[in-house]
Amino acid sequence: MTVNDIHTALRRLGGYHGVYVPEFTYGGRRIDAAVIDVSKRWIRGFEIKMSRSDWLRDEKWQEYSRFCSSLSVVCPEGLIQADEIDSPFGLLWIMNEQGFPVKWVSKPKRFQRRDALAWLYTYVSVIEKELPRLSIEVERLNRVRNHD
Repeated sequence: MTVNDIHTALRRLGGYHGVYVPEFTYGGRRIDAAVIDVSKRWIRGFEIKMSRSDWLRDEKWQEYSRFCSSLSVVCPEGLIQADEIDSPFGLLWIMNEQGFPVKWVSKPKRFQRRDALAWLYTYVSVIEKELPRLSIEVERLNRVRNHD
């Protein structure tokens, strides 16, 4: 299993009506993935951990809650256990099976109120920052597709 396999599994998660953004950066912090859910005005953050040592030495992952509505740690099955993740954070296992299905060990709880003015400002700032980057990526993908 690779990081790309995990990104592929995250892109397939159901129930989100938004834009998948890998390597999302905001306020000097970079999270592995975010889904900007436009129907609910949420930013769902996903921090990927591929090794036990990476998990044990990461002391900053909870700081991503400053710009996310919910936050989950994502890892290969069994790498991190439910008792290592405190609420309101979630834990998502990527199963080592054909197609890399997912299993929510614990679902994240929303910790940002989407109707709060401070959160709305953060949400709009995120969209303003990411739209130009995503537009460039869409143009690149279209060029690649048109050359095939």
